[in-house]
Amino acid sequence: LSPNSSRLHMEFGVFLATVPAARYEEALASFERALELDPLSLHAIGWIGDVLNMLGRFDESLVWYEKALEIDPDYAWSYSLIGYHHWLDSGRLDEAAVWISKTVALDPGDTISLSNLGVLLLDLGDPDQAENWIVRSIELGPENFYANLAMQYLHLYKGDEAAALEHGRKVY
Repeated sequence: LSPNSSRLHMEFGVFLATVPAARYEEALASFERALELDPLSLHAIGWIGDVLNMLGRFDESLVWYEKALEIDPDYAWSYSLIGYHHWLDSGRLDEAAVWISKTVALDPGDTISLSNLGVLLLDLGDPDQAENWIVRSIELGPENFYANLAMQYLHLYKGDEAAALEHGRKVY
């Protein structure tokens, strides 16, 4: 009914990218159409990067994440996406920590970024700093999936299986 609605192409793209049998090529086409209709849509640009990432086209995805930052250097989600790219796709943990820290600086209430920064710092072997960020994420979202998952990891790291199980139940 609204073939020229960027928002509807975005929503359909999200659906295609996240259904159990994800249809990434179709999702990419939907996000590209959304971007044609709204060339400054940071959300569409980020999703194009994500879908390229899901397709294993990591270098291309990074270009899209950086493109979003060119449009709006204060767009926190772009810093997260670049951080996750360095963490999960290229294994550059130090670089990932720099980018995800920028996300937290721009959006200190983002429970997901706070908890992910904590987990990343655990991976880097800094449990004290990790605990700081994970505790903040739990304070902001005591029932949040990511905050509790991060807290579970922290307790496992510290050898406290009972506390890890408690947070694991919240995750479940």
